[in-house]
Amino acid sequence: MILDDYNRLRAIFRSYNIVLDEVATLGFPRSDSDELSFMKLTFLAYAILQERAKIHFDFLFEATEEEGKQYKETVRAVGVLRTYFVHSLSYENKQDQTTNSHALIWFKKKCNFLSNKLPSKQDEWKKAYDALAKEIESLFSIAINLCVVFESNENIENLKRRIDSYWPAHQFHPFIEDIVEQLGYEGINIKKFTDRHLHLFRKLLKLADKSKQVELLNKKITALLLEEMSSALPCDIKSISKYIPLESEAMKVFLIYLQEKNRECCMEESLKEFLHRLQKDVI
Repeated sequence: MILDDYNRLRAIFRSYNIVLDEVATLGFPRSDSDELSFMKLTFLAYAILQERAKIHFDFLFEATEEEGKQYKETVRAVGVLRTYFVHSLSYENKQDQTTNSHALIWFKKKCNFLSNKLPSKQDEWKKAYDALAKEIESLFSIAINLCVVFESNENIENLKRRIDSYWPAHQFHPFIEDIVEQLGYEGINIKKFTDRHLHLFRKLLKLADKSKQVELLNKKITALLLEEMSSALPCDIKSISKYIPLESEAMKVFLIYLQEKNRECCMEESLKEFLHRLQKDVI
């Protein structure tokens, strides 16, 4: 039923020339009354709501108050359940404790338990499975009805722009790696940096003209790197000392100049050219 509804949604979007990728079905649950089947259903729901159809569903539900609330609650529940099953939660970590608690509360509510616990019997797992499947199917049914918004060409174009600007995280890595190297900040964890600022990058791409996206993205990445590195220079002091004596007055002036200029560094010039330019300015 879930895959049927999803494929129906894909057909509706396709009729408006909007891409909605298919979802892999190799891990689709074969049963509905055991832990493994429930886990597979959770992973399938996550793949659809948080990956394949995230932009599409966000767009459809954002203008609806009651349905939007239901959508957010279901997405949150699926995320909690996936984290509960996938990650080794630590009872010493406050965030992990919260995730564990929310997952068990979900099972308590859906399975009519008297206390927070994980299902252990077939009939309990079936209750949990049916409850989650019902939530997902309800969202799909609402989403299908909400597709009437695409009778407006403006809404079609707005969603297409969102899809175009919603780059996967790894697509930002080459841009960050290039700027990290040019600034001399090798050693920064590219993935962690991307994850920390991913919402800002996507927001910028959404606002920028397509022809200016890369240029503005490079400027944003540069600004964030410089901000995170605070007073760090764009190169190490040993490299600078090759051009300006370390103990000289010129070096003191040079460092003050850098601070005032907020570590100005033209990305098109080499380190040698950069140092020569600043050396000429301060001496």
